[in-house]
Amino acid sequence: MKRYAIAGFGCAGYHALAALRRSAPDAEIHVWSETPEPPANPMLTTYYAGARIGFEQMFPFGKMEDICRTWRLNLISAPVERVETAGRAVRLADGSRRCYDKLLIATGASALLRAFLRVEGKEVFLMRTAAEARQLKEYLNEHPVASAAVIGASMVGIKVAEVLHARGIDTTLMDAADRIFPLAAYPSTAEQITRALEERGLHLRMGVRVSGVDPRGVGFQDGTAQPAELVCLCIGT
Repeated sequence: MKRYAIAGFGCAGYHALAALRRSAPDAEIHVWSETPEPPANPMLTTYYAGARIGFEQMFPFGKMEDICRTWRLNLISAPVERVETAGRAVRLADGSRRCYDKLLIATGASALLRAFLRVEGKEVFLMRTAAEARQLKEYLNEHPVASAAVIGASMVGIKVAEVLHARGIDTTLMDAADRIFPLAAYPSTAEQITRALEERGLHLRMGVRVSGVDPRGVGFQDGTAQPAELVCLCIGT
């Protein structure tokens, strides 16, 4: 009997599992995931953080126990530390070693925290996974926040800024580019989006390069700073 392994269990891992099970109904399939939660849609994290959907709605394929039963998989909630291709084995963070016949790496992307960005004395929130969305929402529910900075005027950054603004938080959206979506939109389109955001009460600082985050807020390479009680980092994956 063939033994297949899937490292990572997001939406791509789920669809790979379904396709594999249909083509190899009798195979033994092992899935390694860093979280016991089912595959989540990362595009729905801001909707949950903004209280527009419930936590369960971020998981389009249902509960993990139902997924395991439907597709007959062996779920291992442990991160993969190393793949040993010569021996066709996966070594887990707990030191255990599992063998496989074929392996699919479907670990997806992680929110980017650039190495040059100094973060001192302030918690910086990311927005990629269901856990990160829950962390931000719980923090906002438990702590009064008057001002916030969102670094990265991406689609995610804009939606995070809207979530914060909707809570009555004075929010500034910033980016190193001189305009929103410099590669994806015409200047006239970017201008319309900027105007719409500003009319809703959001502040924008474009063409600024962040040097670090400290208890005061966000510092820029030109020596200026943006005061902020809360900082969200949305600069890519």
